[in-house]
Amino acid sequence: MGTATTIVRSASPRSGGRRRIGAIVACLLVSALGAAGQELTYEHLFTIGTDAGVNPRSRFAKGLGRLLFGGPEHLSPVRIPRSVAVDDTGRIWIADEGARAVHMFHVLANEYRVIRKAGKVELRCPVGVDVDMHGRVYVVDACLREIFVFDRTGEYLRRLLGKRNRHELVAPSDIAVSVDLRRVYVTDPGRHDVLVFNQEGETVSRLGASSEAGGLRNPVRLAVRLKDVYVLDTGTRQVEVFDSRGKRKRALRWGPVRRPSAFGIERSTGLMYVGDPDYETVLVYASNGRRISLIGQSGEGIDQFHKPYDIYVDHHRRVYVVDSLSRKVVVFRPTFPESAVLEAEKAAARDR
Repeated sequence: MGTATTIVRSASPRSGGRRRIGAIVACLLVSALGAAGQELTYEHLFTIGTDAGVNPRSRFAKGLGRLLFGGPEHLSPVRIPRSVAVDDTGRIWIADEGARAVHMFHVLANEYRVIRKAGKVELRCPVGVDVDMHGRVYVVDACLREIFVFDRTGEYLRRLLGKRNRHELVAPSDIAVSVDLRRVYVTDPGRHDVLVFNQEGETVSRLGASSEAGGLRNPVRLAVRLKDVYVLDTGTRQVEVFDSRGKRKRALRWGPVRRPSAFGIERSTGLMYVGDPDYETVLVYASNGRRISLIGQSGEGIDQFHKPYDIYVDHHRRVYVVDSLSRKVVVFRPTFPESAVLEAEKAAARDR
């Protein structure tokens, strides 16, 4: 059961010269890619984490604590965020390994809740989180090697795994639920594959165990779009795509990205977001594999980040970038309509 409080949102400070330089680089990149005059850019919405971001209001900091220590009213509870997911109502769920908790931020409703227990079991290493179409929250804990399910308010419902396969997970790192709710996918670098469970907690298959490319090496992140499952494998430095039956369809690889660290995909347009730890940014690719834009830049500013660890795109096309090193989640939204994506794809195809 979680505890609830209100949240506050601080104004975003200007990022100075680095922000201006980053904007110039982004414009030059998009121009060089031949976007037919259509500048595909993103704007910063808010940031969760850091003392200047969106945080729960601290009752202690408002009173004696603030008087003694001079601290802000809204200290960030986020310690080492690993994964983020968002439901249709705008609830933002963050798996925080450092805090041994799952945070829920509802910015529009000014609400915050934290989950530290699954029933009587204390969370130890929550590293992956996802939500299904009914708002149920799925959390995978790497230390406990368990999957817990909560309702949309954060109330504990059940364990997913049964007694027969409770110890099948070795070192889980992420979790995703299929659109039809029939399958729950868990990346497990310790097993070098992706385990697939049904809603009864039974193991139904494994992805990558016998793929045509020789199997997965180090699968770490997951994304689901329509009936396809996208698996980021840092061992092969590419994203493997599987259909709903577990058959490997293709592999995605991006030349400029030597060591992809995060991956997310937009449900409506198929835009793909790839975290690049070398340049500390997120590159945006069209469904045909052509790079059309980028998001963010390196820095300590509220709208900047270092190594992208996880990326999630919600139903409103907002992009959530998890930065574990800086202990925050940075949120952006596109400034262009969906129709501009098709035009950018056509322009990129003409420039080949």
